[in-house]
Amino acid sequence: MLLCTENVITQPISDDKKFVIRLKKKEDDAWRELVNKYYQGLLIFCGRYVRSQDEAKDLVHDALFRAMGNIEKFDIDRYRSIKPWLWQIAKTTTLKFLRYRKVREANWQAVPVAETASTMAILKVMDSSPGPRTAASETDKFRVIFRSLDKLDEKFREVVLLHYMDGLTRKQIAELLDIPENTVKSRLRVALERVRARLPTSLDD
Repeated sequence: MLLCTENVITQPISDDKKFVIRLKKKEDDAWRELVNKYYQGLLIFCGRYVRSQDEAKDLVHDALFRAMGNIEKFDIDRYRSIKPWLWQIAKTTTLKFLRYRKVREANWQAVPVAETASTMAILKVMDSSPGPRTAASETDKFRVIFRSLDKLDEKFREVVLLHYMDGLTRKQIAELLDIPENTVKSRLRVALERVRARLPTSLDD
């Protein structure tokens, strides 16, 4: 029942101590709330690293079950919010899967895959997600922007995607990446300047 995303509570989650206490008590309603709020975001996040939506779904399921199994270790004084903690678990789960796949494919003498997929993988998840289709013009715009992001160093691309795609604040990104908040702010500024410089004039707005 944990991963059911239909007929779930839709009220906003309050990332406070009371909600964490409910999660630690393994209350079904609390976990359904969490899944309802963060499932799609986690799906897009994991989809940036893998080849298909099915792989991304499997990783999200694994990450959520890991979160449930480790909720007792959640430190409200360190994270303040549950979101960066969840994203950290999803990232660890995904990178572990990628390392396993690389070893497996090497043993099969297959061509090793890159550890971090192109940001164009986001579109595969967005295009196959339920709901209204993105207009063609908007999809084209995303493709141009993502191609520009792909040309950035990983450390710059990561903060842009975490902030603008995943909706994490600078403080939450700093918690997730274990770097100073000022470093996050600096990387965002540099990244946006470099992306803007590569965009066609018609998209630079």
